Amino acid sequence: MNLKRYDNSSRPNFLIRFLFSSAIIILFTSCTPARFSIYSRPGGSEVYLDNQFVARTVNEVTPVKIEVQGGEHSIRVLREGFNPWERTVKAIINRDVPVMADLAPIPPQPPYIPIGSMEIHTRQNGVRLYLNEKIIGSTKQDGTPVAISDMSPGTYFVKAEKDGYEAIEERYSVFANQTTRVNISLVPMKPYYCYPNNDDLLRQTTIRTVRGIANLPGMRSNKSIAVVNLSGDGDDSLRALVEDAIIAELASKGRVVAEREDHLLVRIANEAARGDSITLDLLTSHGGRERPFLYDARMKTFSDAAMMVTENKDGVTNQMLIRDLSNPPEAKIPSADQILGYKIVEKTLRVDLSEQPQDNEKMLRRESIMRLYVRLIDARTGVVQWAERFEASLVDRVPQRIYRWLENPPTRYYAYDLNKQTPDDDSNLSSDSLATISILAPADLERMKDRDALFWYYRNIGESYLRAGRFDDAIRLLGEAIILRPDDYEAKMFYADAKLKSGDLNGANKAYLDAFRTLTKSQ
Repeated sequence: MNLKRYDNSSRPNFLIRFLFSSAIIILFTSCTPARFSIYSRPGGSEVYLDNQFVARTVNEVTPVKIEVQGGEHSIRVLREGFNPWERTVKAIINRDVPVMADLAPIPPQPPYIPIGSMEIHTRQNGVRLYLNEKIIGSTKQDGTPVAISDMSPGTYFVKAEKDGYEAIEERYSVFANQTTRVNISLVPMKPYYCYPNNDDLLRQTTIRTVRGIANLPGMRSNKSIAVVNLSGDGDDSLRALVEDAIIAELASKGRVVAEREDHLLVRIANEAARGDSITLDLLTSHGGRERPFLYDARMKTFSDAAMMVTENKDGVTNQMLIRDLSNPPEAKIPSADQILGYKIVEKTLRVDLSEQPQDNEKMLRRESIMRLYVRLIDARTGVVQWAERFEASLVDRVPQRIYRWLENPPTRYYAYDLNKQTPDDDSNLSSDSLATISILAPADLERMKDRDALFWYYRNIGESYLRAGRFDDAIRLLGEAIILRPDDYEAKMFYADAKLKSGDLNGANKAYLDAFRTLTKSQ
């Protein structure tokens, strides 16, 4: 068998051929490119290859073609308003590798707004707080403020309210990155005695009503004037109030006021009864030129032949005696030069709800109305010299929460009986100058000791001054009455009222306490 013999001399040639072939293959491979086709959504995005800007996509369907060497490359795609897109992609020789960059839009960010805060401190605890009309809470007893955070800079309205205090509302500004500190101190609401009660409102209305009454035509300054009630009825305290106002107005203009009707009646009754304790009818009549205005006292029942009277005889009190009254006692006392007769036509108090935007609490509107018919009469001839109507009204507003004390004052012993009906009957006021007016005026004719008489003088005149608003005179006279009778509760209450109305709060407080002690002691 013939075998071909290998020739070792050919080995170098083989090695040369192998190396040459490998070099050719490597050279061929390195010269063959890889390609990326880069698409972007949306179009118009910037394309970066290995952190180097390459190109910008035209639209979403036309790619950016890039020839690269084989291997991994970093591709990044950017566009304003979108999140960056970045990937590592492997390039393959002789292949076109598509790359789809789908950019996600950046969500819209709210604009940056600087914020501030507020702390609200109140002197009182339990204060309800409102911010722009919305309640935000109440202050605590430990003084912890109410804090409000995340507030936009600007102006805010803070309102604070608490029962028994005046509500307040103020405007405050909040600034960026700052805390606005608010300090609030509420003012207690005014108590009832800071407002005129219904009696005071009526008194003020009456004083306003009689203004100018001293200037009636025919009224002479050198003649005495008696004030007489023409209607013969009505509330005694209201009549006294009207007469006090009339007398004060006349006296302020220099008129000579002789007496008021009540004083005349008591004087006549005492003269007619001759000191006995009996009840009389007092007839006020005018009979023309021959018999001008006279006050006549008559027994209440003329048919009685005798009347039981009470006397203190032989040290035995309340002994009943029989007195022969077959001839009724009479007394005739001429009146003053002129008669100023009045009739209360209307006394009205209207109370209604009154709401206004600026009110911090519910308010009531009070309207007091007074109307008088007035006649000036010549007492010697009975001729009506002038007739006039006087009227006035006063309006105010008071909190509803205190009205029950204004209607029935707890520190007021007396109150006028105000009816809310407007009387329309004026039949008692005759247009005839020769009118006869009868009034029933029971009088207690029991004689008093001089000390008692002096006490009642001081007490009654002091009360009249109190109603007329002459508080200093009232304090002086009522003080004299209290000296005479230290245990009289009513006099002390009137004295305390006069102190309060004059503005002496400390003195009024002491006087009220003294009156209450007297009342407790008497019980």
